[in-house]
Amino acid sequence: MLEVIRDIGQPLEEFWPYLTQEPTWLTQWNPPSISGTFYKRISELLRCSADEILRVLDSGLPVVVYYQFDKPMFSPEWNVLRLNVNFRI
Repeated sequence: MLEVIRDIGQPLEEFWPYLTQEPTWLTQWNPPSISGTFYKRISELLRCSADEILRVLDSGLPVVVYYQFDKPMFSPEWNVLRLNVNFRI
């Protein structure tokens, strides 16, 4: 994702709005032709705690949080997903 934002960029939402429903034939769907400006950004992937994210936000800098749930994040017990407190962001 970081490479796409760095190399290709992202248009304003009005030029590529969210779909209201999933296309019937996904294999035949193509992204819309976009004539607007693409905004690029060099970013870096950091692994940090929630406290560190809050500290950056409090300093006035913008933060984009990408969160991926993975098997180590949860431990299934009795058909209930419980947060694994030993997992670090």
